[in-house]
Amino acid sequence: MDFTTERSQNPPVTMSFFYPIPVALSLLILRILLEKFYFEPIGIKLGLEAPIIHPIKNRKGTLSFLKWLPHISINSKVYYLSTLQNFLENFGIESSPKPSKLSKFSKSIWQLIFFTFTFITGMIILWNKSWFWILKECWVGYPHQNLTDDVWVYNFMNIAFYWSLLITLLVGTKKKDFNENAIHHSVAILLIYLSVNCQCFRIGTIIIVDLSVSDVFLEASKIANYLEYNKTCTACFILFTIIWIISRWVVFPFWIIHNTLFHVPKVLPINLKWVIKRGLTEGDIRDVRSDSENDN
Repeated sequence: MDFTTERSQNPPVTMSFFYPIPVALSLLILRILLEKFYFEPIGIKLGLEAPIIHPIKNRKGTLSFLKWLPHISINSKVYYLSTLQNFLENFGIESSPKPSKLSKFSKSIWQLIFFTFTFITGMIILWNKSWFWILKECWVGYPHQNLTDDVWVYNFMNIAFYWSLLITLLVGTKKKDFNENAIHHSVAILLIYLSVNCQCFRIGTIIIVDLSVSDVFLEASKIANYLEYNKTCTACFILFTIIWIISRWVVFPFWIIHNTLFHVPKVLPINLKWVIKRGLTEGDIRDVRSDSENDN
């Protein structure tokens, strides 16, 4: 596939809200394999303690569903359930509201890799796009803009990633920050979905790149903290703070939001309410004038 090819007819604004879920599940499987065979062994070698599987027989009700197997000994039941527990924990279904440092370490490495991938890939994709450097061009010709394959795939993968985080959150043990994370992941999915389906993918893609760069250093500081590399943790956190302020308090409001608020009314001679309604209900945004011309 040529990822620089433009979709000149009917850009793929019909991306289904749930369509990325199979890819999200694939990302979950990839995460599980990487954590199990790479991240956790690395963490243990660097001094983190291996997780301890507590005897499930001491947990109320955990053996009740195996009582119909009288020929299996209690020790075998505990072994099988302990194995199942360990398996589910690798899927983010944690049995304890306080995951181990090794579990947090593995999660942060996975997110560090993805956010780094998101930022670098986004910069590569957008570098040669004129609308990346001149933001008012994000709205020129709207909504009849060609959506290139690379931008479509980039947005699709980001939706799939946040779906994977949301699925992991929903099937895991409910923690104190459950509501905050659930809202964050859901809003991220919804905004990316709307940016594609309402033909706002140019500004939406720029926002993804802008917001992902600080997360790279946040996850790096977490990893250093888990390993008790205090100087590295401090350095990464300082970089995170500086980049977070620049990206989210300077670039985002004074470049992206400012452009959207002050340039959109100048270059958008269409009814925004109609565009949003058409994108959400029919997934196909076309100029009503073209419809009327076809009727003649």
